[in-house]
Amino acid sequence: MVLEASEQERDITYARDILKALTNEEAASILDELGSVRVSAGELAGQTTESWLRTECEQWDKAELARYSSVMDGALATIRAARRRVGEVSRPEPPEEGDSALLYRALPQTGSADLKALVLKMIENGGDPATALESSLGALAELFRRNAVQISVTRRSR
Repeated sequence: MVLEASEQERDITYARDILKALTNEEAASILDELGSVRVSAGELAGQTTESWLRTECEQWDKAELARYSSVMDGALATIRAARRRVGEVSRPEPPEEGDSALLYRALPQTGSADLKALVLKMIENGGDPATALESSLGALAELFRRNAVQISVTRRSR
């Protein structure tokens, strides 16, 4: 549970800082909830030893099991809500205008494209050759934030 909360904290931070898809306020609210979940689940995990489990199975303390169940249910609900929100804000959004739209239309529907080919396409469409690389990379960054492209980088060998 602690690991899941930490993963969701990372995803929320990524959505806020890299994708720019969440406001600082919304991200802070979700991160606060996830932090509480992480702390509660961590405390519960510290109390959940083999002897605790053996005692609970033998004595079946309904109040203790209800407390444990309540914490776990709340934690799972918070994690699911965070995961759902990240999914909502990271849906692909193709651009409609600007360099990023031009670059997006230059991409093949399937497969991949070489950066050089994309830069040349920007130049063909009236882009300034002196700044074509920078504007192409800026457009790719915008497409990446919109989750409209998947970017892979490989080392060139000759």
